[in-house]
Amino acid sequence: MSDYEITNFELRVLLRHYWRKNLDAKAAAKAICDVEGEGMVAPRTAQKWFKRFNEGDLDLEDRPRSGRPTVLDEGDLQAALDVEPSSSTRELAEELGVDQKTVWNHLKQLDFVHKKPRQDPHDLYYWIDERGKKVKYSAPQYIELAIIFIQKSLSNETIFPTRLDNKFPSTFSILIRKMVRLLFHCLAHIYAVHYNQLIEFELHPHLNSLFLHLISFLIKSDIIPSDCSTVNTNSNSLTISSQIEIREFRTELESLSLLYQLLAKQWQHAYAQESAQKRKTSNNQ
Repeated sequence: MSDYEITNFELRVLLRHYWRKNLDAKAAAKAICDVEGEGMVAPRTAQKWFKRFNEGDLDLEDRPRSGRPTVLDEGDLQAALDVEPSSSTRELAEELGVDQKTVWNHLKQLDFVHKKPRQDPHDLYYWIDERGKKVKYSAPQYIELAIIFIQKSLSNETIFPTRLDNKFPSTFSILIRKMVRLLFHCLAHIYAVHYNQLIEFELHPHLNSLFLHLISFLIKSDIIPSDCSTVNTNSNSLTISSQIEIREFRTELESLSLLYQLLAKQWQHAYAQESAQKRKTSNNQ
């Protein structure tokens, strides 16, 4: 497993990402372990979450449960490992009815913790989590986290208050720029890595339109100057003069987010058709 163990929420974001990509639970677990380290998540855990997603429950939060003890018999732990050596610390904690940190500490004492080399760092991107720690993700995982962050921010009453008597936060302009920066990262990755594929699938006009839409929005909102030469980082420059303007501002961001997701779905559909055609041609040969 890796030096840094991702949070439960981040792990579930990844599982939902692969579920949406129509991977099976076993393949999703393998993909996560290839990046984060062996034993990060076992197939049975992925199957449990995939079952919830298939039932229409896309909530990533834990269900209410009572606190767990911190005392663990090492004999019970070793027995559980003998049955399923690839079990993650989460699964062992659930099976033994103890806290996950307790399992981790005992595994270290048993010298059972091992590490697996990570992917080439050029294939991974840094995401700063809620604790300010940098975590490496693949591009699809990074984009999934970015879209989730934007969607949550747009529906957050403390950021975009809908009542006239509520004030906008002092960090409003910083949050807006972060959302815009994340959208730009998503688009920049597609241009840098996948533009030839988009040309092949004749989807590049959609991407170009979305990019121009984003730039126009940034200029109109004074987030960047009209000559597009530098990004305006002055926190006082982004001002909202009325409640109507902020609603338009939020609508514009929501439109960008939806446009990106629409482009992503079109891309996935085209890619799936192309892959199916290649498999059919290969089988005929």
